[in-house]
Amino acid sequence: MVEHVWELKQIQFDYFFFDENCSYRLLELLQVARPSLRLTEQFPLTAIPTDTVKAVKEAGLVESIQYRPSRERELLSRAEPLNPEEQQWVLKVSADQKQLQAPAFKAQPRERQALIIDAAYRLERYRANGQERDPERSQRSFELLRAINQNPAPELEIPQPGLPEDGHESRTWQAGLGTRATRRSASTVCAWRITTSTTTPRASRWAHKLKSCK
Repeated sequence: MVEHVWELKQIQFDYFFFDENCSYRLLELLQVARPSLRLTEQFPLTAIPTDTVKAVKEAGLVESIQYRPSRERELLSRAEPLNPEEQQWVLKVSADQKQLQAPAFKAQPRERQALIIDAAYRLERYRANGQERDPERSQRSFELLRAINQNPAPELEIPQPGLPEDGHESRTWQAGLGTRATRRSASTVCAWRITTSTTTPRASRWAHKLKSCK
């Protein structure tokens, strides 16, 4: 399979949202290693990612599942037990590590300091997502890591959410018969349940709310 990936490095494929998409191409790649799987034959019309994951699991190719929370989820979980005053400290400490030496900050219980510092570091890493490397931000992160090393916070315990492939079916078929006046009618409908979101991520809204309260 690795050799096949190497062969494909100069190959370009046309992308089709509903069928021959990235998820479908991964199924093709798995079949190179084990042609007997016949995974792509299960998707003659559409290849919705959650359905392809389900097909791979049903083929017995998944030994274990390890949940890795996103940076946003980790940040929100760390900030959840903080009170409003401590959340303000998160913003101050993430922007200026000299605040770690402020008498008001040192007056906080040591275990609460640990939570604030850890949340500040996670906020910095969240803000760095998708951004070019910033030397100043890297230095801030380094200083926060040093502080965490001296006063580590407890490990985050984030429960694993339900698996997407175990949810509702990605598409449904509906059929109906009826009459209108003297005319009879029949209809069929195929619907795809695709969820998109254009809202601001919760972590961004949280940080913006804190700024507004300053």
